Amino acid sequence: MPVPSRHEAIVERLVADAPPVRRLRPPVVRLVAWLFLPVVVIVSAVAWSHRPDLAEQLRRPPFVLGVGTLLVAAVVTAWLALRAAVPGGEPRRQAVGLALVLVGTAVLLLPWGPVDTVVPLGRFVEAGARCFLMTALMAVPTFVALFVALRRGATLAPLAAGGLAGTAALLLAAAAMRVACPADDALHLITWHMLPILVGAALSALAGVAWLGRWWLGPEGADCPPA
Repeated sequence: MPVPSRHEAIVERLVADAPPVRRLRPPVVRLVAWLFLPVVVIVSAVAWSHRPDLAEQLRRPPFVLGVGTLLVAAVVTAWLALRAAVPGGEPRRQAVGLALVLVGTAVLLLPWGPVDTVVPLGRFVEAGARCFLMTALMAVPTFVALFVALRRGATLAPLAAGGLAGTAALLLAAAAMRVACPADDALHLITWHMLPILVGAALSALAGVAWLGRWWLGPEGADCPPA
């Protein structure tokens, strides 16, 4: 059976760039190691929390369900991102579909509170910009850790891997901010808690192409620009 030219090109690329390296851990091992960072982020958010009613909120099913769904979606997308660093482990359509369903459910469950229509615009923007910035900052450690793990592998789907990595990090940050932020206003949550996830996932996908694309050979085996 003839070997596809794409396979030959991948093998040649691997052989040409094969300095001695440590063996890459299985995705599940790297996922467990990565999960230590989310624990630190969540604990920090609880410690920093300005919610005087946090204990009461944790007894409300909608609140717990929303935060829990964000965490589950984050773990699933991180797992798919780490698998994408292994040739042959690229996300299949079914897996990506499951991740999208989980992310969509988490996003829909986030703004469960009423809409406050009497908040002054200045205060709305000031409080929201702070949440937007804190969400981005909380996502940085887990995002960098995932990108480093992906960079050590051989990612053949950099666009998907980058997007999944950014989505996972931002979902975790959104869960932490849901615990830390005292606002339950739906408009605030939609604008300042959900928007970073959408924007960050798109930017992360582009970053994946730029920084994780050294093994990607394009749709027809043509070399992509070196990362």
